[in-house]
Amino acid sequence: MAKEKKQIPKDTKKDFFYEISGTLTILLCLILFSELGTVGLFLKNLFKVLFGDYYFVVVFYLIGQGIYALVKEKWFDFKSLRFNGFILFLFSLFLLVHLSFINLYQIDESRILADTIDVYKDAIFNDKIIDSYGGGVIGAIAAQIFVVLFNSTGALIFGIIFLLLALTFITNLSFKTIIYSITFILGKIKKFILLIYRYFKNINYPTKKERIDKRGLLININLLSDIENSSNDLLQKRISNDEFIALVSLIYQSNGYINEKAFYVGYSVTRFYFVGSVSNVKEEGVDLILKRKKILYKEQNRLIIEVPNKIKKILTLKSLLLRSDKDIIPYGIEVNDLLLSFNPLTHQNILVSGDVGSGIKTFIRSFVLSLIFKLKDKFSLIVCDFLDEFSDLKYLPNMFYPIVKKVNIMDDIFD
Repeated sequence: MAKEKKQIPKDTKKDFFYEISGTLTILLCLILFSELGTVGLFLKNLFKVLFGDYYFVVVFYLIGQGIYALVKEKWFDFKSLRFNGFILFLFSLFLLVHLSFINLYQIDESRILADTIDVYKDAIFNDKIIDSYGGGVIGAIAAQIFVVLFNSTGALIFGIIFLLLALTFITNLSFKTIIYSITFILGKIKKFILLIYRYFKNINYPTKKERIDKRGLLININLLSDIENSSNDLLQKRISNDEFIALVSLIYQSNGYINEKAFYVGYSVTRFYFVGSVSNVKEEGVDLILKRKKILYKEQNRLIIEVPNKIKKILTLKSLLLRSDKDIIPYGIEVNDLLLSFNPLTHQNILVSGDVGSGIKTFIRSFVLSLIFKLKDKFSLIVCDFLDEFSDLKYLPNMFYPIVKKVNIMDDIFD
């Protein structure tokens, strides 16, 4: 007796139609977007010619259709009201876009389809770049029909009506419900904007004068405080001495000789000074010794090199004021420990210049504070209106208040 074949129930058989068709649809759309090879370029040109500038709407729909087929193992219901609404939406969109295409290329209204195809042929076969594809061939056909029957204005009106109808079909809502929903959403947006406006309106923003006054608090009395200097002066002198010995050796190795030599260690830089036959010294050799940025000045018989210290000392305004004479306004210390100063009793003007971030504001703060500190017994009036930024001395110590008076820059500087 022959063995009976086991029959597999029909409902257990696997049908790969939706998997294959969905995967191929998604793959072709991705090839189109990325323009992979000849196929990708052909598909993109084809979709542009058929659907115009908004061809990507159709491509996104096909991608969604492919994903839906993979997940649900079925296609969309093409007889549904939403699908018909989507088709009507595309039709009205292509029609409206192609009306602007007609105006852009000044196409004759009686030859819309023929002239549109001519423009596409010229762009594809002659590799010409055109600004717009309009609504494609579909938009050209729709525009040809409605423009001939109702002219351009009528075609525009029909396109808007079809767009509204498509919206009702897709949402499955009436015009009244759609308008109510739009009004409700706009009302919520308006309330949200009003809440934000009221929140920021209640913030007391400072006026321009208040902002200037607040910026004017720039003469920081911390400039007169003591700051401990933790730098190791002896270590920096040893570093500079080693570099000095190496530079002397470099000069002798370059067939030169030295009549006079010295080096000075300042707060932030060290200066090396050589007099003699130094013309053969190469800058590359100096770079190998110092290994950092430098300023080099070389003549036939003189060589001056200045480099930043590896260990810098802190220079405070208080230390400069206590070091200088009574009527002298100090503004720095030279590398050879020489005090740089300005005497307001003998000099009438001082020029301060520099790039952004070079410390001009810090210098002016220090200079104004130095004037008050040094000349408080001699003068009863000090001009502090150099700029708007320096127009407030609110945080000065009590000892300075009787002598400070804000005046206009055009007034006399001193009584």
